[in-house]
Amino acid sequence: MQTQSKLKSQLVQLDVIRGLAIIGVFLFHLYGYTFDNDEFPFLGNFRDYSQIPNSAFLIFSPYQYGYLGVTLFFILSGFCIHLSFLRYTSTLEEKGIIFRFDIFVKDFFIKRFFRIYPAYLVALLLFSFVSFVFKIDFDTPLKINTEGIIDFFSHIFLIQNFSELTLTRINPSFWSIPIEFQLYIIYPLFLILRNKLGITKATLVIFVFQVLYSPLALELDRQIDSIGHDLHLLNKIKDLISSLSIFNNSPLNYWFTWVIGAYLAENILSKNKKILNFSFKHNLFFLILFIISYEYKPFSTIGNLAIIFLFASLIEIYIIDRKKIGFIENSIAKIGLCSYSIYLFNEPLIMYGRACIEKLFKLLFNFNFQYLQHPYFMCTLGAVAIFIPIFIISWFSYKYLEIPTHRLGRRLVQGKGVSKAIEKRI
Repeated sequence: MQTQSKLKSQLVQLDVIRGLAIIGVFLFHLYGYTFDNDEFPFLGNFRDYSQIPNSAFLIFSPYQYGYLGVTLFFILSGFCIHLSFLRYTSTLEEKGIIFRFDIFVKDFFIKRFFRIYPAYLVALLLFSFVSFVFKIDFDTPLKINTEGIIDFFSHIFLIQNFSELTLTRINPSFWSIPIEFQLYIIYPLFLILRNKLGITKATLVIFVFQVLYSPLALELDRQIDSIGHDLHLLNKIKDLISSLSIFNNSPLNYWFTWVIGAYLAENILSKNKKILNFSFKHNLFFLILFIISYEYKPFSTIGNLAIIFLFASLIEIYIIDRKKIGFIENSIAKIGLCSYSIYLFNEPLIMYGRACIEKLFKLLFNFNFQYLQHPYFMCTLGAVAIFIPIFIISWFSYKYLEIPTHRLGRRLVQGKGVSKAIEKRI
């Protein structure tokens, strides 16, 4: 096992990776709201570059790949959760305490609930209220909004990923939160597989499962959509059934992405050496596969797997080979610390950010700052101007909401006399 100093250094590296991931997600959202489109459209199976709206859309097109930050977050989540488990079992072993799977699972869910749900709930309530206010028509009597109620409660119970109708409502960024929590739910299943097969074989089994599952999930959801259209029911009910994405947006479709992070954590913690050890040629091959899949739709599943392997390889290289963290990396690590809050708040704030900046300039300088309408400004200086208040809000959310509720979850577990292992933040 590694020393605590090495672990502490690697935690900073993880925050750097989180910071890069959330910056990518922010730029992706900024790009989408600047151009009202976040990717080059498809014409059949290929990208249609004849539909480029302007030169700025092409110049800043690398921002499109910022959505891959979510893939990074899933890998990091698997890494951190499993690292936490390994430290937990190691601490019990050192103290001569017998590991009990049922106690671990119960404590695990309590701590993870308090880690992600309170901040999510605050953001959900805030943006639900804002959405409600903006939809009120004060000239007509107030009516019950059935769709709004469905949206809200699907988000409350973290099941909005199972329907395309609710997936991106209230705050589009919320789509991944239920998947993350559902991955926690199936984590004990992974631990059972690991215990029976070992970490390498368990990871391989889940890899094969996802390769087979992904195309099947798409087809099953298409069948549900077809059934919904064929049923002789009210249009709203037909739409609800047709919109179901029970299989494609289930956590099983992201399981390997998450588990490869756990695989890295176990091997890096126990051996402190590269286990994937892909060469530059391997990583270049994965990158080329991803680029081909981006251009050619039928290769999308292959491309998704390629980018997972590429990211896992780069994370391994960075954690093992990078010994000293410079000033820029430390700055990015600070962003990474509050990346969860940035993720929760950034997209709606980007939507309203430009309007707020315009009003501020008009209030302070009494003129309309027309450059705010220009995509070149929005994707450069405007991005910085919008990101700064998002970061400040998110830092306060991290410090005064995330940290206290996370500590509360740990205290609830420890208050029952359960092991006090894992005091540090992962």
